[in-house]
Amino acid sequence: MPHNLVIGGCSFSDVCEKIVGMNKSVLHSHFWRSRRHDSEIFLYVQGNHFIKVESEQYLIVVLGHLSNKAGDVGEVALRKIEHDLHHNPHLLVGEFEGAFSLIVVDKSAGKIGIYRNICGIPNIFYRRTKRLTLFSDSLSYLAWIVSTVLNEKLLLNDSQLPYYFLYTRCFDSTLFSGIRSLMPGEQVCFDKGTEFHLQRMRIGDIAGSHSNDCKEALEHVMKKIMAEYVATYPDIVNIFSGGVDSSYIQAHLSQLVDRTIRTFSIAVVHPSRAWQAEYNYALSGSDFFKSDHTFVRITPPEYPDLLLNTISELALPPTTQGPSAIKLWKAVKKSSSTALMGVAADTLFGMTQELEYTDRAMLFEKLIPFKRFREILPNVGSSLPLSTEWQEKLARFLKPSMRALRLDLHDTMSPMHPFNMTEPVLLEATSKLFGYHEVAKMIHKRQAQMNYYNIHGSLKECLHALLLLNVGMLDAEEFYGLASYVGVRVVFPFLDSRMIKTVLSMGDSRFSFGSSKKVIKSALRRYLPKELVYRKKTGWGFPVSDWMSRGGALYPLLQEARAGAFTRPKNGMDTRPDALDWFLLCFNLWHRLFLDKQRELLVSRQKGFSI
Repeated sequence: MPHNLVIGGCSFSDVCEKIVGMNKSVLHSHFWRSRRHDSEIFLYVQGNHFIKVESEQYLIVVLGHLSNKAGDVGEVALRKIEHDLHHNPHLLVGEFEGAFSLIVVDKSAGKIGIYRNICGIPNIFYRRTKRLTLFSDSLSYLAWIVSTVLNEKLLLNDSQLPYYFLYTRCFDSTLFSGIRSLMPGEQVCFDKGTEFHLQRMRIGDIAGSHSNDCKEALEHVMKKIMAEYVATYPDIVNIFSGGVDSSYIQAHLSQLVDRTIRTFSIAVVHPSRAWQAEYNYALSGSDFFKSDHTFVRITPPEYPDLLLNTISELALPPTTQGPSAIKLWKAVKKSSSTALMGVAADTLFGMTQELEYTDRAMLFEKLIPFKRFREILPNVGSSLPLSTEWQEKLARFLKPSMRALRLDLHDTMSPMHPFNMTEPVLLEATSKLFGYHEVAKMIHKRQAQMNYYNIHGSLKECLHALLLLNVGMLDAEEFYGLASYVGVRVVFPFLDSRMIKTVLSMGDSRFSFGSSKKVIKSALRRYLPKELVYRKKTGWGFPVSDWMSRGGALYPLLQEARAGAFTRPKNGMDTRPDALDWFLLCFNLWHRLFLDKQRELLVSRQKGFSI
């Protein structure tokens, strides 16, 4: 059962009555009372990955993994923070390492500060009214509290919809109107009803001095991080797919732990060769490291329920691999309280479609210097006198090159610039649903992120910094949220602030032209034979297109979703389900769960609520 923390404010009888009425164990929680101001605070922390310390003046809660420059971890580091606050109330989050968020309550002054380091996991969500400020690391519980305690109807944040359809997630807000999200590196302070936003950590400001030997720099920082994690979490296990990211973590884990290490991976029950290869990949890797490996099998019939549970717990539309995480973490929970996960290595070292397309576009620009000719080429395949079946096969074969040819490497305000790149079907649909003016506004918002985080350097450096914030971080948030729901800690070595600083100091050296994860592979050669390091891996792609097709496990849900809040723009063809269908399916399920059926949501939350 997850541990939970509840902190209430001075006139908090309504909250107490509602929650205590459901679970008496809330009486054992800590309620904070402001002495000087009529500040009302409610903080709900889910999961078992938080630590708190308290003195007469301060209450400090850390979520995630935190250490300081002296190597103190967890509660010891928090005690030093509490001591330092008496001398300097302006906490500088950049002085600490790890991947964390902090909440500091100054009880005597009635002030609240929430802090998130540049790679802070988890996120913190908050909702302010005239009489109450609500905080939580769980968006779904915060939405539930808004509905029950404040008796407010949950409303859609329309301004975020174009950004969601273009880029999968909201960045500085949520799909709920009035519920905000703390941005990476941001500090927000609440003092006497006033809200102050400060940006304390920016990507462009944290890179160290340039590293000449990337492999050794990576080795040094990974050894330091892993030694700290192993000492802090003695029963730690590894989420091990057999890829270079999880293998590099496993290699260091094996060096530090004198026991058989438990490893876990997802195994999708699907006839494709790709998933059989993934199964064999994890199996051979675990055999090499002699780990005690568990395959968590995901079958098509159970995926729809996992999807619904995931949306219910996250309160946001998930990625395709997200629904598997609930079953994965439940398997982990049987033997351990803490797991390692290699999320974000792709965005740091270069194994993303965006990088592949950008590399190809840069190559085409050199080989085909005439822009007009590059613009014509993508239409050649569709004009060839071939049967429809062969045209589709040719299109799939040429897709990466055709998409690369459409990229605009020079105009940062173009929808086809790598910074703004998205699936063509999503760009077209978003333009039809909301208008080209809204798409342009979202691209301006993307550019504002670049300025906000002081992102600079080469095209690929900037692209990967953007992907780190918009893909790596958000994937980690999803896994963290679902792990907290189950009651498992999850830590991400590649999102540790020390790792981020080291990798940023490598510049373009970390992703050579046309090469993926060269630095990790080079470092991994110290531990694994060449044939295991350089073998081809397909990744965690879930066959949702098959499952959304007629007769598939997701087909009934897709049919319902097509009559939901948003429908697909008509194109006159009954095409194979694609990325847009997945976005519409997840969004409409989210809309149905949280906006259309709020009363049912409240009943289910009351039944399942535990303190």
